[in-house]
Amino acid sequence: MSALLFAVHIVYVSKFSGTNDVLVLTVMQFFIGGACGVACGACFETLPPAWALTPEFFWNMAYLVIFASCVALVIQKVALAHVPPAQASLFLSLESVFGVLFGVLLYGEQVGLKLIVGFVLIFGAILVSEMFPLKRKDVATNQLEAVPVELP
Repeated sequence: MSALLFAVHIVYVSKFSGTNDVLVLTVMQFFIGGACGVACGACFETLPPAWALTPEFFWNMAYLVIFASCVALVIQKVALAHVPPAQASLFLSLESVFGVLFGVLLYGEQVGLKLIVGFVLIFGAILVSEMFPLKRKDVATNQLEAVPVELP
């Protein structure tokens, strides 16, 4: 389900970024996502204890919201506006590959069989789709080929 919604997201960003300001789209996405997050949090989560709401917590949250979310998503949206949706989805699917790579290199995450198989499948799919793109014939070309030409 998340892969389907992710693909829909990429297609709509590509579609609307050509006619709308990317920054406005990103701000709208944050407000809608934030409203949905607050609504779900209010329904399903408990409030944190007051002692957990320290200045350090708010600085950490500000950093995550501003740099890891807002700035990163604006840069991503600007880049996606200049790339076809199919290539954008391929590039963005590398996020998990780099997440695993940095997890192993920086945090000593253990490499298991599932991790290796997932890495190979994702990376292999990207290589295949980039090296062997599907060739489409133009509809007009197909129609011209189908019409016999009679010479007098």
